[in-house]
Amino acid sequence: MKGTNLKILAQAPVDGVAYIDVVGVIGDQWEEEYARFVLEKEKSLTLENLRSELSKVKGAQKVVVNIDSEGGLIFEALAMYDELKRMDVEVETNAIGFTASAATVILQAASPGKRFISANVPILVHEVRYPGYFSDLTAEIARTIEADLETANDMAAKIY
Repeated sequence: MKGTNLKILAQAPVDGVAYIDVVGVIGDQWEEEYARFVLEKEKSLTLENLRSELSKVKGAQKVVVNIDSEGGLIFEALAMYDELKRMDVEVETNAIGFTASAATVILQAASPGKRFISANVPILVHEVRYPGYFSDLTAEIARTIEADLETANDMAAKIY
């Protein structure tokens, strides 16, 4: 993915169906050591931006979410999953490009029987990782991180 391709973009409903493309890295607070490019806030894949795009498609009877994302921050993805699951309309999710890590959580937000994965799309699921580099890691910080990771793993596992 190139930084210019980051987006959550909604298209106005046509015949009651709205489309939202989720492309790029999820979240906007990457540790500097792990950032491969600068994330512009208005293009970031965040809950705030998902809500903004969903507001543009009010009145749709069905929302189709197309995903092409290498993943990102798990807690941002969990929040986006919850937002999609709360919708009072049918939600279809499609893995149309590489769908990995936190992006697979969003893929699970589909209504029953409405999750699709293209035949040649790779899917990568792994245990939750804590973002960032810790040069001053203490035992107390490590225990806190361990608890956060266990919580995130449990939350993600319940979705699958």
